Amino acid sequence: MGVACAQPTADSVNLRPRFVKGQSSRFHVWSQRQQTQSISVGKRSRDFDTQFEIEGEVIWTVEHVRSDGSAKCSMILDWITAELVHPDGSVHRSDSRRSKGQPEAFHQLARAMTGVPLTIDVAPDGTVRSATGIEAIKKKAPKDTNVPDELDFMESASDLAMIAAAPVVAVVDDHWDAQFTWNHRLGKLHQSMRYTLQSVEDIDGITIATVSGTGTLELEPDVARLVEPLGPGARAHARLTDGSVETQIMFDTHRHEAIGRNTIETRTIKVDAKWLKRSMTRTVTERLHSQVLRISEQ
Repeated sequence: MGVACAQPTADSVNLRPRFVKGQSSRFHVWSQRQQTQSISVGKRSRDFDTQFEIEGEVIWTVEHVRSDGSAKCSMILDWITAELVHPDGSVHRSDSRRSKGQPEAFHQLARAMTGVPLTIDVAPDGTVRSATGIEAIKKKAPKDTNVPDELDFMESASDLAMIAAAPVVAVVDDHWDAQFTWNHRLGKLHQSMRYTLQSVEDIDGITIATVSGTGTLELEPDVARLVEPLGPGARAHARLTDGSVETQIMFDTHRHEAIGRNTIETRTIKVDAKWLKRSMTRTVTERLHSQVLRISEQ
């Protein structure tokens, strides 16, 4: 991990969490994924676009604080809505607060996830170490529902209240690095981030630190996932031809938690496959835009 940080001064800030048992915050979360796919099989090709947008609220509570500064926190999805725009322009909508919604599989999953407290273990530097309690979601969900796994919920928690691998002491222009590995439908996505403290200013009596982050992505493909839809004897290869992350975080230095986050991630993946004397090339371009805003705290 690369770190370039200062010694404590009157102008320095501590960007690590300062957990207080019982402290709770409610966050509004929003994300939009725009996807374009281009598929070529032999001389034939076709393009199609989809858009998936979700919105909801998450409650984050500190349950237990250890002597080393680490903590166990609970993360509860209060409600979630979704809108899926298909290539033909048709729209499916879902709201976890309603009994029915489309797509049906997502709607059932959303209702299973809401109201279930997950336990998130956080290191002293704000790095999420584990997520447990997922079995309770599986019990609520219909049989054969594809419930997100621990790594998915760790990613969600990492983008909520903390800044990962944050330094104890930082002044404007200091930077530090962090690495993550998250799930992707084609395997694992490795993310290398560099964070920089851009400014420290007083806003309505609260000292706010603004941190920017830029990152690169690397895809580790799961060959089994690539060939499964094609059948026996198929061969496939996937590579990330372009991938980047840009984020901006506003950090409340009094409560030591994020109050706002805006992230844009872009990636282009090319998949080449061969089966039954046929060849296919699929290029997927995605733009993921997500925002998190603290809307209340206790």
